[in-house]
Amino acid sequence: MIRKTKTVFTTSYRHMLMGGLSLSLPLLTGGCSLFHKSSPAVPQSVQNSDDVYQAAGSSPDWHLTLSGNTLTFNRQGAPTQIKTLTEDESDAAHRTYLTKKMKVDVTPKTCTNSTTGQTYSETVTVKTPQGTYHGCGGDPARAAIINGTSWVVTALNGTPVTAGNDRPSLTDATTDMAPDVQQTPTLNINATGDVSGSDGCNRYSGGMTVRPEGRIIHQQSGMNTLMACSGAIMQRADIFNGLLRAATSWQASGSTLTLKTDDDRTIQLRQIL
Repeated sequence: MIRKTKTVFTTSYRHMLMGGLSLSLPLLTGGCSLFHKSSPAVPQSVQNSDDVYQAAGSSPDWHLTLSGNTLTFNRQGAPTQIKTLTEDESDAAHRTYLTKKMKVDVTPKTCTNSTTGQTYSETVTVKTPQGTYHGCGGDPARAAIINGTSWVVTALNGTPVTAGNDRPSLTDATTDMAPDVQQTPTLNINATGDVSGSDGCNRYSGGMTVRPEGRIIHQQSGMNTLMACSGAIMQRADIFNGLLRAATSWQASGSTLTLKTDDDRTIQLRQIL
């Protein structure tokens, strides 16, 4: 077999099954799926059966592996295709692997699995005579750990909440009604991701769970106290509660947490514990 290689690398991809998943399990149903690697490389440097480069996607479900000079492509409802690599190219923008009647492009652009919300470092496209298939690849982005933390609101849909921007104090971490955050909405996340806190007037608990992959899950059950507050405080509490009930995802960076709705409205918070 004669191969034309435009770029040669010396390191290799390693087969890593994340989160206990195996290739025999059903593939995810979102727009992107898993693609595992341990270090940048091209598959011609893969020399043994333990070194394999994998990709998968959906709509329809598909799975691809590159091992040595062999590319294997499985598509739901179609026979397995086993191809020999004829050429590979690599530059800073992307990697391309060619076989007879098949092209695989790997681009260092983040790709989010629409089912799990997990983000991966690469986007993968497979082109065949039967169609073009898209998936995610590279290393999964590590989710921030926010279980067991407490937060105070600093902005509601872009409008600053003054007390929430006060400097932290020793009382910040002891109670939702500490002097420098009094009447400011708060958010506490317990060890299992369940949420409670104050809307600035009443206490709330249950009804909402944050997931490590960045999703927010809402349940029917939840409890709220029913105290009456002044007009301005109640108005802010109503805005906070409306945003909180509509939030579907979260992102954390350092001491800042952002909850986001599907229509891009936000709650911004500062960590106090």
